[in-house]
Order: sequence, then structure tokens, then C-alpha cells
Amino acid sequence: MTASGHARRARRLAVPTGLLLIVASAGLRWISATRVRTHLRRMARVVVLVTSGSVDGPVVRGAVRRADGAMPGQRSCLAKSLVAAALLEAAGRDATVRLGVARPDEGFQAHSWVESDGWVVVGDDYRLEQYEPLGTLADVDAADYEFE
Repeated sequence: MTASGHARRARRLAVPTGLLLIVASAGLRWISATRVRTHLRRMARVVVLVTSGSVDGPVVRGAVRRADGAMPGQRSCLAKSLVAAALLEAAGRDATVRLGVARPDEGFQAHSWVESDGWVVVGDDYRLEQYEPLGTLADVDAADYEFE
């Protein structure tokens, strides 16, 4: 698919992605990341069916960035990671939510990102090399950490 094709599909996917980001952000305040992910997976299947287009890493990356940038406030990296992973998985793609920690000068920071097909789809807007990987969401109970 060409870059313009990816951009076009990302624009089409941006509004439903924005709704998923709202659900993820609100859900992470009330329930565990694992339960939020379960709900997002169900919703993402409908989104992918309705948009009926090819959904891959570049499309999801563009949709998450576009949706996140269009909404006021900020969503956590975990919310964005869960949404991206749900969309990729709904389209039949592999997606791994990775978690890492850093100890900057003032305390402790946690970060999450999504890898698919050998590259980082979302979450590489931070310097990933500063984070010590903890594992995947399946390995770590993400509800025990606060993500920026």
C-alpha cells in the first residue's frame, strides 16, 4: 500500500479510534488494563468490520496519532497502546504491548508501546532506550503502575 493509501485509511479510522481512546482512558481509571483490553478487542472487531479496509501498523499508527491529536487533554501511553493493539489484533495482525520502566533523576517512570511486524507502531515518541523492559502486558499486571 502506498503512503497516501495508508494516510487515507488512517483518516477513515481516526473517529472510531478516538472513541476507543475515550473508552480506554476512562476504563483504565476504573478497571484493570487486562479487562480494558478485553473490552477494546470486542469493540475493535466491529470498527475493523465497519471500516472494511486494510488495517496494518502504519494505518493504526496514523489513526491513533490523528485521533489523539484531535482530542483535548492527554491520553496515557497505555491507553494508546491498548487501542492500537486491539485494532491490529482485530485485523488479524500480531501485536505485542510492551512495558518498561525508567528511573530518571526524580523517581520512577513507566511506559508502554506496541510492536507489530518487527517495528514500534505506537509509543516510540519517547526515547525507548531509556526504559528497561519489564515484559509484555501478558507478563506484567499493568494495573500496578501509573503510565504517562
